[in-house]
Amino acid sequence: MLLRRIIDHVKEQNWTAIVIDFFIVVAGVLLAIQITSWVNEQQDRRDEAYFLGRLHSDVMLAESGSMRVRERRLEVLQPLYSSLRIIFELSDRDSLTDEECRAIGGMATNMNVLELASFTELSSAGRINILREEQLRTALVEFQQLSASLNHHMLLQSHSIVRLSQKFPSAFSRRPRFDDVTGEIRSYYSCNLELIRNDPALLNAALDNAYSYDAFVRDELKPWCIKLVHVHELLDEILDISHDDPES
Repeated sequence: MLLRRIIDHVKEQNWTAIVIDFFIVVAGVLLAIQITSWVNEQQDRRDEAYFLGRLHSDVMLAESGSMRVRERRLEVLQPLYSSLRIIFELSDRDSLTDEECRAIGGMATNMNVLELASFTELSSAGRINILREEQLRTALVEFQQLSASLNHHMLLQSHSIVRLSQKFPSAFSRRPRFDDVTGEIRSYYSCNLELIRNDPALLNAALDNAYSYDAFVRDELKPWCIKLVHVHELLDEILDISHDDPES
């Protein structure tokens, strides 16, 4: 109907009416654009609230899913270092504790690294920008990169770190025990220090393992843990969540 009226005005050379019709059309287009933009913005805000909630759940799952093993991996460095000092006769001590023996003989780098499924979904859909907090977006991207790097490093370490208790069974003995606290089967370790000190291949393998494990913890695992905590703190701040509150 508006188009027919414009045509009629053109035929009649009614320039004033034509100008008015033009402004009506432009105003209608601009209004439609504004309404569409407002509707999209409202949808983005609803989606942001939804994904922030999912992200917080994913982060808590990533923390809880790796906590037990993660803490053990981080705790190995100190007994590993002290065991090396004893083995290479750089310490006054002449025996290894169960913890030190386990650190040198049962070293492992595997752990469960859960991805943040909600952020992966946002990334795949190209909708990361619905998260308005730039600091959170940056932290999430960095966390995903660290997760990929950590998984890659663990794969490499699984082929390079030698389980000494399996390769040199005469120097390491193990017996099973049930841990009542964690509800799992673990091992007691004991070491034949004399055999270890007199086996050059074992000593070389122990040093290579220690170098690799130190790099794994310092360059991969610790940065990943720190970034996971940082992402969690940002989400708690945005969502106004306090974990000191039992109902949070």
